[in-house]
Amino acid sequence: MILNRIKRSQFSMEYLLTVVIIIALFIPVLFIGYNSMVGETEQTKKQQLETLGNFFLENVEKVYNIGVPARITAQQRVPTPLENITAGGYNNQDIIFILPDKTNFSFSTYYPINVNLNRPLQEGIITVRFDSVYLDEEQIVNITILD
Repeated sequence: MILNRIKRSQFSMEYLLTVVIIIALFIPVLFIGYNSMVGETEQTKKQQLETLGNFFLENVEKVYNIGVPARITAQQRVPTPLENITAGGYNNQDIIFILPDKTNFSFSTYYPINVNLNRPLQEGIITVRFDSVYLDEEQIVNITILD
């Protein structure tokens, strides 16, 4: 009877040791997989925002080079929610995307711009109007996000 208890105890310890070893090997694999997945997600988000930025830059350049009173209305997909899109930098020549976590992505143009946006943007298709106008006798591109 005592021998039977010892065998059960030994089996329990071997089973417990096997489970601990498997968990010790499995957790780092999950951690590495999770970290690589998060890194790929961030890289994908950056590439999608770069595509959106290039959309703005190309249309600003087209409208500015055509001159006043040129207008282009185009649609583009917003890949991630945006808190705001604004103009900044030297002479307002940067298009700045502000994410909800306050991260900024900036894209520089050679042309002065003005951005009209009065609300956060959700993921999805947006319609954007680019107008070449005069402001204080200087040509600028007015960017309006339409509803």
